[in-house]
Amino acid sequence: MNAQFRILQAFAIILVVLGHVNEPVRGFDKFFHIYSYHMALFMFISGYFFKEDNAINIRQYSLKKIKHLVIPYFIYNLIYGIINTSLKAKGIITYGEDLNLKSFFIESWITGHQYIFNLATWFVLTLFITEIAYAGLYKSTRRYNVHNSKYLSVTLLLIGIIVMALSKHGYFYNDTFTKAPILLPVFRVLFFLPFFHIGFLY
Repeated sequence: MNAQFRILQAFAIILVVLGHVNEPVRGFDKFFHIYSYHMALFMFISGYFFKEDNAINIRQYSLKKIKHLVIPYFIYNLIYGIINTSLKAKGIITYGEDLNLKSFFIESWITGHQYIFNLATWFVLTLFITEIAYAGLYKSTRRYNVHNSKYLSVTLLLIGIIVMALSKHGYFYNDTFTKAPILLPVFRVLFFLPFFHIGFLY
């Protein structure tokens, strides 16, 4: 990674911290809420490093991403699941789900918040899905020579805006992720795809 993007990545991390301590970027937050761009910035960075060759052999690309993202995620997920279940059994905490097949595997792909302590890792599987989805999108649009066009950028951006607006009005899920939760990962990917694409074009 070049120096410029290391600085950008550090800036994105600072924005995430500011967002989680409810400290808005003063003045700027009135126009763009911090949650509308701080995670999207990571997708922009990931898109910048996406290579066209990844779309040629999506199977090989998927296996590579499973090795570097999915497997490490589930190893840490198991550790946090054991910690959470043990602390609940001893009455030290009352939050989080017990370790079982549903919480360990299924919820990881939906909310990623099941063990609380590692809830920030929801981004790992979302990044994985977004990268694979973009590889498929790039491969399919390349056939029609629109993979680098402004039309694809505008289309993805409009889809992201529509999904965000629908979600804000409760069409996809509510604050407790109990309304159509299976749509949450879909919403996340559709929101992130335009930023990933713009990063690639940049």
